[in-house]
Amino acid sequence: MASVTIGGRLLHPRDLDSYATFAYEYAGLEDAEDFTDAEEGTGGLQRVTGDLNTALAWAAAGVCVLQQSLPHPFSRVLPPQ
Repeated sequence: MASVTIGGRLLHPRDLDSYATFAYEYAGLEDAEDFTDAEEGTGGLQRVTGDLNTALAWAAAGVCVLQQSLPHPFSRVLPPQ
C-alpha cells in the first residue's frame, strides 16, 4: 500500500485508524475517552484545546475513505467483529 506525507504526517490512505488518531491529536484530545464527559451534563467539546476544524476535516476524510470501501449500494449494517 502506498503512503503519502500530508502536513508532515505519514499517512497510509486506507488506514482508517490514522484518520481518527490525527483527528484526536489536532483537537488536542489524548484519546476517545477525553471527548465524552457526562459529568454535570457538560459536553466533551469543552475539552477540545486544539484546532477543531482541522480535526473534523481529518475525521470527515476517514468517513469518506470508509464509504468508498463499501460496495455500492450499501444499506446494511457491518457485522460486529
